[in-house]
Amino acid sequence: MIRNLKNEDINIVMDLWKNSTMEAQNFIPDSYWLENYDNVKNNYLPNSTTYVYEEDGEIKGFVSLIENIFIGGLFVKVGSQRRGVGIRILNFLKEKHDKLQLAVYDRNIRAMNFYLKSGFKILNTEIDGKTNEKEHLMEWRR
Repeated sequence: MIRNLKNEDINIVMDLWKNSTMEAQNFIPDSYWLENYDNVKNNYLPNSTTYVYEEDGEIKGFVSLIENIFIGGLFVKVGSQRRGVGIRILNFLKEKHDKLQLAVYDRNIRAMNFYLKSGFKILNTEIDGKTNEKEHLMEWRR
């Protein structure tokens, strides 16, 4: 089931964010993500529309959408990845929107392949000034 984020979900979602982010972007020091934890929790989540994917009462993934177009992040719980959770979340968004954008690091090969297979196209590539990593702006259109 996909539903809106509730206040009581925030600590679970943040734990999921921290663990999945550090695993997927292991080319960036963990300290970078830990330094951004409070910003994500206190600024990013409250200023986005966030949906959680729940299965058997457990949150297994979530997505945050900024201004109804930009996927700020789609995260799947470590241990639940490669089981269709991410594609269910993405298809949920595709049903609601005609256009979606996101940014993904070039070295996050699994995410790059996931989004390319899901119909996203690379619009632009730049170096992220905060991490010095190559990052692609990608877009999907109905």
